Amino acid sequence: MNVDELPESFQDLGLGLVYYCECVNEMRTLAAEMSKGNLDCKLPPPDNEMAAQLKSLHASLRHLSWQAREVARGDYKQRVDFMGEFSESFNTMIAQLRRHHESLIEEIKEVKDQNEELTGVAYFDALTGLFNRAYGMHTLQEWLANGRSFTICFIDMDNLKYVNDKYGHNEGDRYILAVAKALQSFPGDTVVCRLGGDEFMILAPGIDEATAEKMLNDIRNKVIQVSDAPDIPYYTSLSYGVIMTKPKETREASELLSIADAKMYEFKRNAKMERKN
Repeated sequence: MNVDELPESFQDLGLGLVYYCECVNEMRTLAAEMSKGNLDCKLPPPDNEMAAQLKSLHASLRHLSWQAREVARGDYKQRVDFMGEFSESFNTMIAQLRRHHESLIEEIKEVKDQNEELTGVAYFDALTGLFNRAYGMHTLQEWLANGRSFTICFIDMDNLKYVNDKYGHNEGDRYILAVAKALQSFPGDTVVCRLGGDEFMILAPGIDEATAEKMLNDIRNKVIQVSDAPDIPYYTSLSYGVIMTKPKETREASELLSIADAKMYEFKRNAKMERKN
């Protein structure tokens, strides 16, 4: 509309109609963008008083959008109190999400506790509290795969079967616990595990073969002294075999354990001959 072409008495009315149309178009543009979910659109200027309520709705939706993002980040304290019945539904949803979140956290904690308990069952010997065969063999394979250099000690208790048969398994357990305690004198990140029955294995990084043998000999002497106690009517001792791995070891775990086992039996035979003599 060209207002200048109107009679002078109608020009003010024409200007008002033009302004009205501009305001309506601005409102329609804003409403269209909002219907598409675009809340970053350009807003009508402040002098468009007709768009005040629509702009207020736009501001409420932007704030609601921000609150929804905060809820997604885990802030369940958000509340809406400016959108009538919608507020009640939104707040109910947040309350339900909070309860679900708390329940999920509790379930995760229970699963974590169960996993820790299962790990204890899976990797620790119930009697001695040492690592068990599964953990020891896993660690042995892992260290070999990583090319780590360490010493393998294979230990066998002497006379455990005799003690179990003659004095009972409670006394045998007492003997096992005494040996387990003595073996824990190895330093650092040494892995001490009970393979089962009367057998133990020690994986000792940073300790060479000669040092490991000396330490085991000292431990053996302490175990022998256990039988000096007046309430121990049997001979206590242990035998051992030691082998040190090479950097980037090519021998497999089974071969290394066989060598350590053979050394242990040789030590046991020699110790028996010395006792007879």
